[in-house]
Amino acid sequence: MGIHEKFKEVKKEGRIALIVYITFGYPSVGESLDILKLLEDLGVDIIEVGIPFSDPVADGKTIQYASEVALRNEATLRKAIKEIDKLRVNTPIIMMTYYNPVLAYGVDRIFADMKEAGFYGMIVPDLPVEEVAKLKARTTTDGIDFINLVTPVTPDSRVRLIDDVTDGFIYCVSLTGTTGARDRLNPELIPFLKKIQKIVKNPVAVGFGISKPEHIEHIKKYADGVIIGSRIIEAIRSRENLRELIKSYQKALRVENESDSRSSRK
Repeated sequence: MGIHEKFKEVKKEGRIALIVYITFGYPSVGESLDILKLLEDLGVDIIEVGIPFSDPVADGKTIQYASEVALRNEATLRKAIKEIDKLRVNTPIIMMTYYNPVLAYGVDRIFADMKEAGFYGMIVPDLPVEEVAKLKARTTTDGIDFINLVTPVTPDSRVRLIDDVTDGFIYCVSLTGTTGARDRLNPELIPFLKKIQKIVKNPVAVGFGISKPEHIEHIKKYADGVIIGSRIIEAIRSRENLRELIKSYQKALRVENESDSRSSRK
C-alpha cells in the first residue's frame, strides 16, 4: 500500500495517520530493526527511518545524539537499505536523509534499491524544491514519493510550488527551528495549518515538537497526520515502554467531527 492510499485508508477509519520516526542504527543496528518491526506490529501507519549523518542541519539535539551513536555503530544508508530489505515490512516506510549520502550512493540506482527494500518515500530536507524538480526530471524515482517540507515562514507561492513536486504528503513543520520534543505547541500552528490546507492538494502531516497525545488532540481536526520523532528517540534512550507510548498516541488519532477545516480542501 502506497502513502496516498494509506492516508485514504485512515481517513475512511475516521482518524488521522500516525507517522513514527526512528534512527537507523540507534541504539544499535539490530535494536533499530527490532523497533521497526515492533512499530509495524503495533499498527503504526507509516514509519520514517532516519539515516544518520554527520551534519544533520534539520535535527535537534535528541536526533543528533541518536545519529552520533548510529554512526559509531557503522550505520549507513547502504546498510539501511540492505537490512530493511531483509525484514520484508508491509507498513509503508519513508527514508529521511540528506543529499550527500544520496549522491554517494548514486542517484541512478538508489530509488530502485529503496523500492525493492520496501521504502515508499524520501525526505531530503537540505534539497531545495527546485533541485527536487530537476532530480525527478532526469532520473526515474521508481515509485518513491518525494515528501517536501513547508514551514510557518514559507511564502504561499512557494507552498504551491512545493505541493506541485510532492508525491506523498506535505511535511508541515510546526515551528521555525530544529526537531525536538516540546511541552507546548506553537500558538500560531492552527492558523498556519488552516492556511496550508486551503493551498495544497496533498495530505498534510505535522511534525517538529509533537510529543504528547494532547498535542494530537489539539491539531487533529486541521491535519491528515502527525509525525513523532524526538519523543520516540527519548523513549528508546530511557528504555520506556514504547508499546504503551504508541498506544497512547493511537487513542488520540480519531477525529469525531468531520465537518472541520480539512473538508474545505480544494
